Amino acid sequence: MAVTVLKKLYTAVVLLGVGFILGWTTGLSGIIPVKTVEISDSLSKQSQSLLTHHESNTTGNSSHYYRSIDKEERKVSAWLSNVNDTVTHDLSEVCNNHRYAIDFLKPRFLNCTNLFKGSSIEVNKIKVGHRTRKWPVPSDNDFYHYACNCDWIKKELDPGYYVSEQEQQFPLAFALSVHQSPYQIFRFLKVIYRPHNLYCIHYDKKSSEPFKKLMVTIADCLPNVIVPSKIADVIWGWHTIVDAQMNCIEDLYKLRHTFPWKYAITLCGKEVPLRTNREMVHTLSKLNGTSAVDVEQNKEYEYDYWTYEHYLKNGSITQSEQRLAPIPFNLTISKSMAYFGLSKTFVQFLLHSDMVAKFRGFMDHTKIPDEHFIATLFNMTGVPGGKNENYSMLIPTTSSYIWLVDLQQTWQRYCHGNNVHSVCIISSGDLHRLDYMYDPKKDHQTFFHNKFFIESDRAVMDCAEEELLRRNREECLTDMYN
Repeated sequence: MAVTVLKKLYTAVVLLGVGFILGWTTGLSGIIPVKTVEISDSLSKQSQSLLTHHESNTTGNSSHYYRSIDKEERKVSAWLSNVNDTVTHDLSEVCNNHRYAIDFLKPRFLNCTNLFKGSSIEVNKIKVGHRTRKWPVPSDNDFYHYACNCDWIKKELDPGYYVSEQEQQFPLAFALSVHQSPYQIFRFLKVIYRPHNLYCIHYDKKSSEPFKKLMVTIADCLPNVIVPSKIADVIWGWHTIVDAQMNCIEDLYKLRHTFPWKYAITLCGKEVPLRTNREMVHTLSKLNGTSAVDVEQNKEYEYDYWTYEHYLKNGSITQSEQRLAPIPFNLTISKSMAYFGLSKTFVQFLLHSDMVAKFRGFMDHTKIPDEHFIATLFNMTGVPGGKNENYSMLIPTTSSYIWLVDLQQTWQRYCHGNNVHSVCIISSGDLHRLDYMYDPKKDHQTFFHNKFFIESDRAVMDCAEEELLRRNREECLTDMYN
């Protein structure tokens, strides 16, 4: 009998151990497949038809966009009402949600606190973990299988973040231009997703069919996520990058009454999030409708970008000897990074001004217009939501880089990741250099850092998610005791 009891105890311990391992392998990101399975086409007929609709409406104005407001109005309104009710729940229960037990959701050897301090010992642990495949990133095919399921998507995109009343009253919109790396896009979306915000995901027309289907499936599953009605064939340095952003911005604006967002933030999904949703709201609310566009000085060689006509040849941008006509309205070309936080009044100006339409047509023949189109319009005098007298003090940076210009021979000293076009593709060894310290009294805040690749070092996103979960819980506890 004693032997029987011991056998049962042994079996229970083994099962418990297996369960723990399976739970551990899910990581911060959700399920990491433990075996390879064939991908089944589990998309709904609605998703497939929507994808066909998007592909057939890549040019011109479509008769209706992806999510029909009239058809979905009642469903979305009821859903939003339910979201608003969650604010009144007992905060002690919300703040102590089991999903905040982040120590059990990451590999045991990962110590994010030490990574943020720049510990070389922790960086070496990460390198060993990746080299020995003890910390896997799911393949695209495996991730497509698990993510093509609405129940899974809804569960994974709601990690239990606390949403304050201030955030409810100041919803944000996000326009993501993406083309690959579905696992990284989903992880990024998981960190920035809130049920009361609005999200637009623009995939590249050249993206793989499984990638397109996944983006459409996510939009089909969630009332506050859309795919734009027009899809651009995006090419780096060409006006199609602006087209992709504007496609999303246009459809986000159409939904402004159902989702009354205050600012639209443009992103590419390769960023590292640095701020909680509440911290972004706190910073943007102080701008009083001014857009967040970080204008910088043009470099001397960049003047050729809009002086000479450029054209597309074999997928690359080529400069001709033909000079362009004078810049419309005698505008002074300004420069910024390609990602911004645009107020609703500025977006309205972008979409309804004849001057903007003519200037955009001119920029279609220039190089890298995504760094000049919005910045030039923002810098104009008297533009709604444009630059004002408090610009230098107030404007936050929605996205930042670690530049390695003039450091080509010694860039390894300044970047633990890779060097691509003189930009550091960060890894876990660079986390201590990011602007993670949030000071509510400081006006100039950086919301995201661009860029990193999750397949090279997933610790970057794991630690970012852990840090933002921790800060979100502190926000919850602060509200509970105040």
